[in-house]
Amino acid sequence: YSSDFTIGDSKYAQLVSELWKDYDDNAFDRHADAFADSVTMDLAGGTTMSAPRDSIFSAIKKYRSSFKTAVSSVEVVTALKPKGKDETWVCIWGKEVDTHDNNKMDSVYLNENWMFNKDGKVAYMSQYQAKPPVRK
Repeated sequence: YSSDFTIGDSKYAQLVSELWKDYDDNAFDRHADAFADSVTMDLAGGTTMSAPRDSIFSAIKKYRSSFKTAVSSVEVVTALKPKGKDETWVCIWGKEVDTHDNNKMDSVYLNENWMFNKDGKVAYMSQYQAKPPVRK
């Protein structure tokens, strides 16, 4: 990749925003038709999942079920089209606040990069996270 990108189709940015809402609702497979048959996800904790779509959904829903609630807020989302490549990338930044079964809350800032293949399907996602700074 080079630094030569143009603005991509905003429908992909909207879809990734909806996927964040699906995660909050523990209904990640709500948009199953938006995913390729096989998906790779590099998660912030160091885990890489590369599996059929249904296996990815199962793992995500199992992880999400470990929280009582998840509430995400989007700071920025944009779609980018790399010149010379038949794909679109969506970059999204935001915050997730999770409530555990014991009512303990945790917050993380997230950056995710979603790649839509030539067929307009999610084929790859990378995720990065940071804990909010402790203010004194």
